[in-house]
Amino acid sequence: MQFVPCKCGGHPNYLVCSSEIFSQIIIVFRGKIVERKKILIIDDEQDLVKLVKETLELEDFQVSCAGDGEEGLRKATAEIPDLILLDIKMPGISGFQVLERLKIDEATSHIPVVMLTTSTLRQDREKAFDLGAVDYVIKSLEGFELSERIHKILKGRFRK
Repeated sequence: MQFVPCKCGGHPNYLVCSSEIFSQIIIVFRGKIVERKKILIIDDEQDLVKLVKETLELEDFQVSCAGDGEEGLRKATAEIPDLILLDIKMPGISGFQVLERLKIDEATSHIPVVMLTTSTLRQDREKAFDLGAVDYVIKSLEGFELSERIHKILKGRFRK
């Protein structure tokens, strides 16, 4: 494994692992290895997914994406992300069905799920929380606020 100094001009104690063996980028700070938090976006609206992905990557999250519920379930089980952003309305199985399956499966039941949707219906919001979502975000939300909510959730301050 080879570590090279961070080229972003940041703190000199930050190093980046350049090994191709690891699929995750590992950041070292003052002798401690800290893994980037992984976020899985499950949504069929590719333009929005691209925008959210780029925004989160600027916040130093590792992001993967799935274009439908079945693919999202496979990736969630294989990758075990730290957080999932999930749309409700998708082709095939709905986000509610995905959420239900995630919370039933022991391997994924602990993962916080944030519904990221266009639905402003009260019954959709209630159903999401009843099924185990930790937050419900309307897609028109500003990117910085989404990022702020994600940071709070990953620090254990779930908002309902």
